[in-house]
Amino acid sequence: MLAKDSISKLLGFSRENDPVYDQVMDLDIDKLVPNPFQPRKYFDTVQLDELARSIKELGVIQPILVRTCGEFYEIVAGERRFRASQRAGLNHIPAVVREFTDRELAEVALVENLQRADLSYFEEAEGYRRLIEEFSLTQEEVAVRVGKSQPTIANKLRILKLDPGVRENIVVDLLTERHIRALLKLNTPEEQLVILKEVYERELTVRQTEVLIEDFLSGRAFVTEETVQSDTPSEALQPEKRQSIKRVFRDMRIYINTIKSAVATIEEAGLPIKMTQVDFDDYVEVTIQLPRIKKDEPQN
Repeated sequence: MLAKDSISKLLGFSRENDPVYDQVMDLDIDKLVPNPFQPRKYFDTVQLDELARSIKELGVIQPILVRTCGEFYEIVAGERRFRASQRAGLNHIPAVVREFTDRELAEVALVENLQRADLSYFEEAEGYRRLIEEFSLTQEEVAVRVGKSQPTIANKLRILKLDPGVRENIVVDLLTERHIRALLKLNTPEEQLVILKEVYERELTVRQTEVLIEDFLSGRAFVTEETVQSDTPSEALQPEKRQSIKRVFRDMRIYINTIKSAVATIEEAGLPIKMTQVDFDDYVEVTIQLPRIKKDEPQN
């Protein structure tokens, strides 16, 4: 849990020792620019419209926080209020001006969003990654600054290992962070997409997803039931795009691995099975030789 005063500590706000705490300036809204370290990539337009209506009625109750940037001002905290004020047609907005380093700017933006639970798990993880890579912080140092444990930060960062092509198909409102970590157990992006579509189609829980992946990796599960197909994977995952047709695997390695697993199981049972594989330009030919067992022939 984040400490309640995380934002105050980062901003240096203290009514007791800061005589300019309440000095608010009325800034030209056209002179404001967004925080370049803003981890939040998506702003809900419905919520912005609601806030804009409130601002039209009551004004901006809480000033935003900015830092100077040449002739302009960079938003440190309060970008949602800024965007809503633009929608409300305001020409000026109340603001407190303070000086911040780039690292402090990134920290404030991240912690502010974390305290308001405004970030998706990918946005949160990207925020931690930027603090580590761009400002040479350790996971422990990031944990202290955002009020979380180091193992939590490490777990958050793990989801960034997901292949970018697979990540494009993730609907964060439908899947949890644990779903994503389960997908990371798969060997290839192609396998991840196969399981991901199955999770969407069957609306699997985290535990059901983990079981499916365990079975898939062990060769016990072979996903072939009717599902969706689309030229654009992200469109295929939208409910209105779903069609009840057979799934076509783009990567034949998934088929081959399943066949090899079945052959290995038969070999372990003591049966003399042979498998040969020939790769052609247009297809893969797999031949399996399994001797017939005569009824009067004893089995091992």
